[in-house]
This record gives sequence, C-alpha cells and structure tokens, in this order.
Amino acid sequence: MCQTCQSGSVSNSSSNDCFPCLPGTIVSGLDSCSACPENTYQPSLGGVTCTSCPNSAQTQGQTGAASLSACVCGNGLQATLFEGGAVKACDTACLPGTFSDLSMDVCDTCPGGKYQDSEGAASCVECGPGKFLADTDGSDRTQHSSPDNCLVCPAGKFAENVGTEICSSCPVNKYLGDDATASSLHDSVADCSPCPAGDVAPEGSSSCTSCKVGTTAGSGECAPCDAGRTSFRPLDECTDCPFATYSSYMGSDNTTHHQVCAVCPVHSNTTEKASASVGDCICDNGYLTNDELIDRFSFTRSCNACPADTFASGTGAEALCRSCPAGSSTATKIARDNVADCLCGAGKKQVASSADPSGAECVDCNPGSVSGAESNECTMCPPGKYGSGAGAEECTPCAAGHDQPSAGADHCLGCGNNMFSLEGSALCINCPEHSGHALTLQTSVNACSCAPGRYMNDTAFYGEDGELIYGQCLQVRIKKYALMFVFFVILDNR
Repeated sequence: MCQTCQSGSVSNSSSNDCFPCLPGTIVSGLDSCSACPENTYQPSLGGVTCTSCPNSAQTQGQTGAASLSACVCGNGLQATLFEGGAVKACDTACLPGTFSDLSMDVCDTCPGGKYQDSEGAASCVECGPGKFLADTDGSDRTQHSSPDNCLVCPAGKFAENVGTEICSSCPVNKYLGDDATASSLHDSVADCSPCPAGDVAPEGSSSCTSCKVGTTAGSGECAPCDAGRTSFRPLDECTDCPFATYSSYMGSDNTTHHQVCAVCPVHSNTTEKASASVGDCICDNGYLTNDELIDRFSFTRSCNACPADTFASGTGAEALCRSCPAGSSTATKIARDNVADCLCGAGKKQVASSADPSGAECVDCNPGSVSGAESNECTMCPPGKYGSGAGAEECTPCAAGHDQPSAGADHCLGCGNNMFSLEGSALCINCPEHSGHALTLQTSVNACSCAPGRYMNDTAFYGEDGELIYGQCLQVRIKKYALMFVFFVILDNR
C-alpha cells in the first residue's frame, strides 16, 4: 500500500522510500528538493521553510545556505549573536580605523597603507602617493583612524603608488635629501637625484659620500683600488701606479685609508707598472738593498751605494760590494756597478783573472803600447812614436834623424844615406832632387849637398800634389854683364 511521505521528505518513481531534504534545501513539489534562495538559510534535515537572514545580513549571492553563519552582516556592521549563536543581529557599526565588507561578520583594523576616519565603513581609504602607513597587525585601530596617520616618506625614500605600507628606497648612487616635508617630493623615483661624479650612495640615502683619493666610485660604496693601482683624483677610475712607484694597501675602510702610489726609495726603480710592494723596487746598479722589518707583514727598503774603490757584483737583493782589483781605483767615485769602473792607472790595463776574487787584475801595457790614468786599455803607439818598455804611460816621439813607420813599436829606426827626418817622423825624407849625402841620422835638409852648379834653397813649400817639400837645389844663373866683365879681364891679362 502506498503512503504519503512525511513533511520535509520526498520520493521519486524509481524508489519506494521517502528521503528527507538536506539542510539548505526544502521540498519542491512531491518528488524533489530545491535550494534555499539568496539571503536565506535552512539548518535542518527535512526542513520545510527557509529562514531569512537577520537585518541587512546577506549570503553574498549564495543559495542553499545551511546555517545562520552564512548570513554575513558586512557593509560596515558587526554581528552580535544571541541565544548561544542561534540568533544574530547586525546592529554594531564599525569604529574609525576598522571596516567590514560583505565577506565579514566582524570589523577588522585597516591594513598597512590605509585608514578610515568614519564609523560603519565597508572599506578603507588608501594613503596618497608620497605617503605611507605602516601595518600594526591590527593591534591599534587608532593608528588607522585618520588621514594624518599617512606620513610623508622620510629622506632617501619615495612611494609612487597609493596605499603604500613601506616606502621604497632610492636606488644605489642616488639620493633624496628632503626629510618628509611634502609628499610631492617623494611620489616618484624621479625625485631621487643622481650623485655627482666621484660620489656614491647606498640604497635609501639622503646624501652622497665623496670618494677619497685611492678609491673609485662603485655600486653604492667607494671601492679601494687594488694593490698596485690608485686614483689620483676622486673622479678618476683606478689606474696602474707608474714606474718607480708602488701601492701595497688594499683595504675597505674609505674613511681612514687613502691609497696612493708611494715613491720607490732613492736609487731604485720598478721593472713594470702596477707594482704592489716596496719589494718590487729594485736598487740601481751599484747600490745594495737594505731591508728593515717593520712588523711581520711589512718592511722598509733603502739603497746604499757601494763605496769608492768597490763595485757591485750582481743586481737587486743579490748584489754585493766587491773590492777593486789590486792596484786599481774608482777615483773617489761611488756606486760603481762593474769591475771595468775600477781604473788600473797609467801604463796598465785590466785583464780577466781567475786568481783575483773580482775576476780581473791589472798588468803592465806591452812594449809599444801605453795607457792613461782614465783608461783600462792599452793603445798602440802610432807611427812616428814608440813605447819604451812595459808599463809606459805615454808614447815617445822618434828623435830627429829617426823614423818609425809601424804602430806599436818599442823603438825607432835611424835614417840612412841621402835621407833626413824631423822629430816624430813616421818616415825618413829623401834629399831633394840633385842633392844627397853619405851620412846617417841627419836631422835637416841642409845635410843634403847640391850637385855642382846648384845651390840649396831650404825654404819648405807644398808641391802640386800637396806634398810638403822641405827644400830644393836650384841652378846657378850668371847675368850678361857679369860674363862681359869676365871676358875683358881675360883680355887684359894677355
């Protein structure tokens, strides 16, 4: 036998049982349940009517609401519950600094960057550009209850958007000096001015810092130049220290350290640019390296000259001052760098020697060679001169009546018949044409006798080919009146 379903239950043609409508629904006709419409609810199994939300509460477009909690007060109101939560009333307006929208039954404190100065507000007002309002985590609504709670960004900060909770920092190497006097000065990144050339600023700076000599402007900080480099003016990039200078410091404290290229000690130089230590300063030849330790990390260097009558063997830190070979001297000069600077003196020369620690020794010049006080080499005497014996200091000119045609001779040769020579002659001179003598070692053209009928003219002159002629035999010339006189004398005698 068929029976009618109880109130709140339905059945269909495919079943012989009755089923109660679920919460949020009610019977619709005989065989189906329909959802409760918007702004209503039905909390029971097998309910027959939907209950309207209290006051102005809404289900926010939801149908089939199954409990009173689906009815939200919102619109600036806060819900009050009665009878253990079975009854709700939307009767309390949100206070300034708080709000409730259609999704809320309670009033929340405005979030960061927003405020509300009115009661019963469904939303909060955003702070304008150039201002911020920090989030208080809902702990103090009064910090969000007035437009005065929106503060102008401090120096170095800006806010381009509305509703800013935290101001943005000016980019690296830019600054904003105004300290919260007007929001129009903090409402764009363009309010951040670039630092002048050679100055730096980290993010969020109110001013720029000028980089000191020895540093260069980097990304927000003055970066010290690497060891061996410096900047000579604050605007410069780091450049290599020039020759004969160095810089060993590489630090980070721009306020207390200046990195400049230090000059190498006197009488030293570097082999390349960008030297990073005084140890790169190599003492000049003739000077010894003298290092004195300052601490375990640093030392000083000086270059001391080798004294007179010594010379430096080796270079740099390996150099030693060695005594000149026996019998030689640097003639009071210091800082000599070669054994050749040790002069053996007149009549001597310097030669290699394995017996002397210096590797050299002084020996006499060979006969026919000489040397002066400022030379270490022997020079052969030129033609017309000779060096008499070993160790001669000067060449001696050949005496008149002698000659020496060869260089490096230790004596002169005597002139023979029909010849003569002056002092220092390389070759004996032949008597003029039509003259001669049978003597030796003659010193003048006057030793040459002219042939009969000729006489000697000893006035020197140059010939057509430029050769010097010391004299000539001229023929005797008898004038006409002299011949007539001789003729008459002969007649008288007859």
